[in-house]
Amino acid sequence: MDSGNKFSPKKISFLLISICLTASCALIYELLIAAISSYFIGDSITQFSLVVGIFISSMGVGSYLTRFIRRDLLYNFFCIEIMLGIIGGLSIPALYAAFAYTTLFSPLALTLTFIIGVLTGFEIPLITRELSGRITKEKNISNVLSMDYIGGLAATLLFPFVLIPNLGLFKTSLLFGLINIAVGIFGFNLFQGLFQKKNLYFPFSSPHSVLLFS
Repeated sequence: MDSGNKFSPKKISFLLISICLTASCALIYELLIAAISSYFIGDSITQFSLVVGIFISSMGVGSYLTRFIRRDLLYNFFCIEIMLGIIGGLSIPALYAAFAYTTLFSPLALTLTFIIGVLTGFEIPLITRELSGRITKEKNISNVLSMDYIGGLAATLLFPFVLIPNLGLFKTSLLFGLINIAVGIFGFNLFQGLFQKKNLYFPFSSPHSVLLFS
């Protein structure tokens, strides 16, 4: 456990890298849902506009909700990463199934976009609040936002030129779901000394889980 109110450089670096990775994951999920909606429904301008608009607005909802999380910020952050990995990673398989077997493709696509956006909106506020007082305010905001933007840029370049040509929609969603989950698992291991005793295999059973707005 870190002494005082400071994190070691290793832990700060991990958090900043996590922001970069999770920003990439979030944008990839957004692009995947917009792309599959365009493939199955057509009218790509409408589909991309709906997905982008709902995703950005739902991020605002998630950011607002972070004010109700008053403790165990990193614990909640890592729980959210695991949730994002599961929901985002399975979003494309679920949408394939919805298109093949139901008439609920569009409602499901927009619902998944909203849920992923809300969870994504939690990330930056939780990290910036956790780092507040551990590094200077100027470095805190600039470092976090810089890594977020870098992650977004990486996603926009990888998606059309590397991921879709080589992996396709299905495998790309699973890959980035695993990345989100890995961030959560490694984070729990690296920062476990900061948490009160919890069952990390079932983090949401804890009274201090992300579902607790105390």
